[in-house]
Amino acid sequence: MKSNQIDSVGSSSLGWVNRGWFEIIYGIVTESWDGALKTHLMNKCNLNSRQVENYLHFLLQHKLLESQRSYSNRMIYKTTELGRRYIEIYRQMSDFLLFQPEK
Repeated sequence: MKSNQIDSVGSSSLGWVNRGWFEIIYGIVTESWDGALKTHLMNKCNLNSRQVENYLHFLLQHKLLESQRSYSNRMIYKTTELGRRYIEIYRQMSDFLLFQPEK
């Protein structure tokens, strides 16, 4: 079960117009928490096929995601423990960067 779902993967959580590499990875590992198909990730994360393939390759290689075949022989991507740590650290950094010190 996803904890603290993000509102929209397509827009920046920091309020910036363009998403960065770390933010896109955050969106993918968050959407894959309980398992997701590539097409689901493409749609939810607003990526094209080539982009999602590159990110999935990276995330699988670095063990933030794992893949398994479904009963219908489709690939399902699921967040690993390392991916869950990434989510936690990303959220901490976002909170830190959004912190408004007292004047």
